[in-house]
Amino acid sequence: MNIAILTVELNTHSGSRAPIELARALSKLGHHISIIATSKNIQPQLVSQLQREKIGLFVFEGNILWSAYQIARLLKHKPFDIISFHATFTFFLAARLSKLPLVRTYYGTQLDAIKDIFFPHVNWFISLMNVLGNQYVLFIERIMLGSSEKIISISKYTQKEVKQLYNLNAHYCYLGSPISSPINKRIHRTITILSVSRFVAYKRFHLLITLFNTLEKKYPRLRLQIVGRKSSETYIQYLESLAGRQTSILTDVSDRQLTAIYQNADVYVTCDRYLF
Repeated sequence: MNIAILTVELNTHSGSRAPIELARALSKLGHHISIIATSKNIQPQLVSQLQREKIGLFVFEGNILWSAYQIARLLKHKPFDIISFHATFTFFLAARLSKLPLVRTYYGTQLDAIKDIFFPHVNWFISLMNVLGNQYVLFIERIMLGSSEKIISISKYTQKEVKQLYNLNAHYCYLGSPISSPINKRIHRTITILSVSRFVAYKRFHLLITLFNTLEKKYPRLRLQIVGRKSSETYIQYLESLAGRQTSILTDVSDRQLTAIYQNADVYVTCDRYLF
């Protein structure tokens, strides 16, 4: 099949990695794959890798509306059979104009986004706007899911969420990637606790640090390492104000660095509000 994978960012950080790995897996199965994305946060090294793997790339520059117009034209005139969708509502409208069958990957519905933006400073006005924001998110997601030919959720939990929130049926397929290097099990003099994700409030790193600050007073061998993609500078500054000497915060590390960090860790933890 000739498959178009529509995403926003061409990089391997956080959730942006999922459509990249999907493209690689489908290509290995013999399908002709093209990734369509914008130039936002693009990784030049990744572009070179995908080109060597003979995965087609269409990268558009400019604002969202202009990119959406270009994407609509591309999908209309290229001989694609189907669209695998991992992008925003504006790009969804562009994809629907092509009249191609569309499979929507459902990563879960993120509510309380406005509260998270202003965290930890939340007042009655922000709370009110947050309620309205939640209704908007549910409305837009309902349109995208209801207009898709198929819905693929990333877990059994999100499959149930599609049914509960939108009364729609979805298949599920867990995200995954092959292990690229061996895991070395070593006994460390210190015990390193690791947590990895984007630096946004709903990941609740602040709660993790607060718990750790209490725990490490009793267990001095403990170390906490938090690694993630820089999303909110305000939130990172807040975390740094909470962190003690035994806590390190690293941003935007490479895959090679991240592999080494995982290998040197003893325990993985998460306080994420959404365990999709």
